[in-house]
Amino acid sequence: MKKALFITFVILLLLPFQDQAQSYSVVTGTVTEFHRRSLTIKSDDGAIVPVRVGRKTVYTNGTPAVGERVKIEYTIVRGAFIGFSVAIV
Repeated sequence: MKKALFITFVILLLLPFQDQAQSYSVVTGTVTEFHRRSLTIKSDDGAIVPVRVGRKTVYTNGTPAVGERVKIEYTIVRGAFIGFSVAIV
């Protein structure tokens, strides 16, 4: 009984670490809109990509303005594109 309880405890302890192994994607395009918490990009292939940004987002070359080309590293969380790194190209 104690062994099963210990194994269950270890499994529950390790579950949050599975969410941290996320794959990142990169999109390059032109900024069409920039709001407080979102950035809309028209990518090179013509798709409109809304990306959520926040206080954890890293701006390597400063905050982009509308019309500038950017490269964004993002991941998809619950159907939303979450930007982690924004670089002006």
